Amino acid sequence: MKSKNIFIVLLSVLLIIILFQNTQVVAFQFLLWKITASRIFLILLGIIVGFMFGLFASKKL
Repeated sequence: MKSKNIFIVLLSVLLIIILFQNTQVVAFQFLLWKITASRIFLILLGIIVGFMFGLFASKKL
């Protein structure tokens, strides 16, 4: 197994651990809307958005 694959697996396991430890419901305000959501959803959304930005930036559009 390549070291890159091992790193990805370890990072994924760490991410799953962090997600399941943050199950509280939080409220936040975005412009005029007050939204309540689980921290799992918010963290996962941030990770996905960050991944997409990195993916688009690496393609040098």
